[in-house]
Parts: sequence; structure tokens; C-alpha cells
Amino acid sequence: MIISVISGKGGTGKTAVVANVGASLASDFGKRVLLVDCNLESPDLPLWFNLFPPIPSREKKVENLKAYTYRPGLDVMPSSSIEGLKGEKLGQILRKSGYHYVILDTPPVGFSEFLNSSDCALITTTPDIAAVSRALKATKMAEKKDVKVIGVVLNRVRVASYEVSKTEILSTFRVPLIVTIPEDTSVMKSLMEGMPCVLSHPGSRASIAFKKLAAEICGEEFKMGPIQRIRLKGWKLWRSV
Repeated sequence: MIISVISGKGGTGKTAVVANVGASLASDFGKRVLLVDCNLESPDLPLWFNLFPPIPSREKKVENLKAYTYRPGLDVMPSSSIEGLKGEKLGQILRKSGYHYVILDTPPVGFSEFLNSSDCALITTTPDIAAVSRALKATKMAEKKDVKVIGVVLNRVRVASYEVSKTEILSTFRVPLIVTIPEDTSVMKSLMEGMPCVLSHPGSRASIAFKKLAAEICGEEFKMGPIQRIRLKGWKLWRSV
């Protein structure tokens, strides 16, 4: 399955979603995953895996395109490998690759060209009016191209009075709100460490949300451990104050 992660606006944490969901699908659910950086202007995806600059010893070929293995079951393809490849041509190549999931980290502008490569799309937005507006436009663009939108990810939620509420999100989009991901310092810490937070901080609130999203995508159950349940319960209590 090829999934385009789109937003229509920068700053929504789309690349963090791609990196962490991909890592969770591989590590928690045993899936073979390829993450593709489609952002030629700001190719940030390899930074999440400490693969910039590239590590020659980890290089591999995916249908004659260069990719790098982060760990068994999880490969990352830099944007330089797909330069000049878009639309159905890219989709044809990636469908032959043998992965359970190929996840495209699309650019905020020009993402529509990659929808033609995809089986479905996942929308990311933050709880502010500008991001929600752009995400709604991105959803409509995917629908016009007959690409199924599997749902919305509400990212970097602080539960502040000035944020667009979950209720407003549900009434705005005609697709499900799959998961709410809290603002969490572990996400940025993990970027500095060159490792997705689902691996470096697996019990953090954001990691739990990313794992739930991965479980939803692959149709499997995510079971939290006792520490994870305590952390999540604490956040829910804080939200209710």
C-alpha cells in the first residue's frame, strides 16, 4: 500500500508523523516499510534517522532507486532518488518494491503530483485556523483525484483555549479524525538524537499516539503497557482541568 501524507501547509509536523508511524509499523507490528522523502526543496526525512549525510554501508537498491536501511524492515529513500519521477510512473516503481507499506512524505506545496502515485492519503494538521483551512483544501484535492482519504491526524495539540477544538475538526472534515497527537518535547529531542521518538522515547505521550495511528493503518490492535497507561491517563486528567 502506498500512502501519501499531505497537509497543504508547512509546520504541521508531517515529517514527524511519517517517521514515527513508519518506525512503529516496522518495530511494533513487524511490517516491511519504505519511507520516501518527496520534498525536493526541504528534504528533512533522513534527519530523523541520522542518515544525513548518507551512510554508504547502509545503501540498497529498491527497483534501481537508491535507499538506505535504518534497521531491518525499515528503509528510507532520499528525495534525490526520485528526482524527475512523479505521478503514476513513481507509483508503478514503488508497487513492485515488495514492502507492506510505502509512505510518501510529500511537500506542502506541489503534493498533488504525488497523489497520483498513491493508493490513499492521510491528512495532517495542527489545531490552528490556517492549518485546518489548508488541510481541508488538501482533502478536497485528494477526493477530486479519486484518492481515498483514510483520515485526519490532529498534531501538536496543547489543549489551549485558542486552538481549534476536536469537535470543530470533526464537524469540518468528512473523513474520520484518527488520532490526536499531543505537543511533546520528546518529539524534538528524538529529532536531535536522529531516532524517531517511538524508538527513543517509546513511553512518551506522543509515541503512544503515533503507535495508535500505526495500529489503525495496519488494522491491528495496539496494547499499552502499564507505564504507558499511566502516562496517558495523566494527560487525560490534565486535559480535563
